[in-house]
Amino acid sequence: MASKYFPPVLIPNVAELQAFDGDKIRPDSIYKVANTINQNGYVGPSTFRFVAGAAAADATAQLIINPAVGAASGQWQCVDPFFVLLFDSNTVTFALANNAVLFTVPVGYRIAPQLYVLEVGTPWTGGTNSAIGMNSSNAAYNTAGDLLGGAGGMVAADLTAGFRGKIGAKMAAMYATQPPVVLSAGDTMRWNRIVDAFTAGNGVLHVPCWRCF
Repeated sequence: MASKYFPPVLIPNVAELQAFDGDKIRPDSIYKVANTINQNGYVGPSTFRFVAGAAAADATAQLIINPAVGAASGQWQCVDPFFVLLFDSNTVTFALANNAVLFTVPVGYRIAPQLYVLEVGTPWTGGTNSAIGMNSSNAAYNTAGDLLGGAGGMVAADLTAGFRGKIGAKMAAMYATQPPVVLSAGDTMRWNRIVDAFTAGNGVLHVPCWRCF
């Protein structure tokens, strides 16, 4: 008797995954992306399950990949237990508005961010005592700096070239044996201009996360 189970399929990149016709994919198929390096040379989520009829939203196309053809049939959803969300240096710049939403947790997901790390390309300068950070729309973490930067935020001295970070107030509490920071479906990660605004600077934001199944 033929088995109803199929081994995971290995494909070269996310573009190939998106190119599959959704109408022709067996529900619950698992595809492993061999090369998940994005346009900036960073590795993102790599294991995806095809969920028939699903229509969750992910504007960043990191956890959710919609087929270019037959999208109404379903979508690819990341099933990695651990992944790194990435926000490129074209997005994370001095011009990013206060409370700009960088990521919204898709339906069906709960994630526990472990750290927020900013890989600074162009150093952040300008403004008057300028400081940045991150928070969430989740009421438990919605004070500026709760996820990144703390109450005082990251200032120019914290934002020279290289990997930089200043632990957020609620992230620090988590590591001091308080309950973990968990973001559920619909919760956002937001950028904060805590003091004034920089006039130069950019970077790649790395957010390693566990998925809470």
